[in-house]
Amino acid sequence: MGRKARYSAEEKISAVQEYLDRKGSMKTIAQRLGIAFQSFKQWVKNYEAMGIDAFKTNHNKHYSKAEKEQAVAAYLAGEGSHMEICQKFKILST
Repeated sequence: MGRKARYSAEEKISAVQEYLDRKGSMKTIAQRLGIAFQSFKQWVKNYEAMGIDAFKTNHNKHYSKAEKEQAVAAYLAGEGSHMEICQKFKILST
């Protein structure tokens, strides 16, 4: 059983948008929310990769064997960085 999200998708989107609009630094926003800097940094990366969809799920996404193999093959073929491959295949990176 998963744990309850401390912040709603809307709150996360609002916080990330505040950072992207240069209304605060990652550090100050994370401190205000009472979360670790690295957690907020991951929110931003996920938002940049997947947009609002990054925060719309309440559970872990499962990827098929084929999806995993495609992503690994693309990375090994030099088709992009770790983050670029995650964006291309809509994989939330941790």
